Amino acid sequence: MNEKKQFRFWDFNIWQNIAATGLVVTAMAHAGLYFTGRQVQDFNNLYLVWSAVFAAGTLLRYYQFRNGIQPGHHHHHHD
Repeated sequence: MNEKKQFRFWDFNIWQNIAATGLVVTAMAHAGLYFTGRQVQDFNNLYLVWSAVFAAGTLLRYYQFRNGIQPGHHHHHHD
């Protein structure tokens, strides 16, 4: 049976996992800053950085999917 795999958004690669974890930790730190009444200049830029890393991971995973590249597969050249 030749079944074509479908692209599933929720199958994260390592870059998406790092970014998702970063977003969660940043949100928790933001909540801690809020409840202690403190502010850190440009702290909100972390959300942009983690979002960009997540988007890059998504594009990489989609590229690998479209080209039939298995995640974690390394092609080695031997002379």
